[in-house]
Amino acid sequence: MSNTTGLGEPRQYGLADELGLRITDEADVECHGYETVHQRSLSLTEQLLTVEEQHDLCLARAGRWLSDTLDWTEAYVDRARQMVSRDKNHPGIVTRSLGNEAFQGRNFQAMYDWVKAHDDTRPVHKEADVDARIADIISTMYPPLHKMESFVGTWDGKKPMLLCQFMHTMGNDPVNIKDYIDLFYAHSCLTRRLGYYGYGGSFSETHHDGYFIMDGVLTSEHRPGPALDEYKKH
Repeated sequence: MSNTTGLGEPRQYGLADELGLRITDEADVECHGYETVHQRSLSLTEQLLTVEEQHDLCLARAGRWLSDTLDWTEAYVDRARQMVSRDKNHPGIVTRSLGNEAFQGRNFQAMYDWVKAHDDTRPVHKEADVDARIADIISTMYPPLHKMESFVGTWDGKKPMLLCQFMHTMGNDPVNIKDYIDLFYAHSCLTRRLGYYGYGGSFSETHHDGYFIMDGVLTSEHRPGPALDEYKKH
């Protein structure tokens, strides 16, 4: 679950806290379109590159318009400042995100530094920071399966990979769903992997109620437990 500062509904965060939903709180930084500018100005030599190589080259250049320009640093940092100041007391927020589809640049480093200086209790994500040069999480969109497998094989154990977007239902169907999900289950370094139910003490906290909260007639997935059968008999 993700919301954007300014556009998000603050009451949703309180509801998420109550229900135990996990939130990635995101600063509303996006600046689409600048990669197209560079796509149209590729040299003849650059046009001979593969489509993927051209794409990566244009993304690397696109940040200079806003995200890597000092004139915009304060505006970027202000987004982070508002996000943290407004939402810092919500336990449902487990990660923060600096932005989405806004390329790379020094302004995101400034945002990261401000966030960590004021609250370093939550990991920070930045969309498409594929080398995690700034953020605490390696982030990518729609990676080919072979790239994910390559990441798993060379992972150094420091920063996990998060597929901030990986399925796009446009056309006949969202392909490769099962292949993606199989990888999530198989490798803990791929952070879209489905987790487990934890209860008091599972997260190394000192004061807790043990498994007392796990004794309902239904599980968290609404599956009936033996207590419900007993209730039915009576």
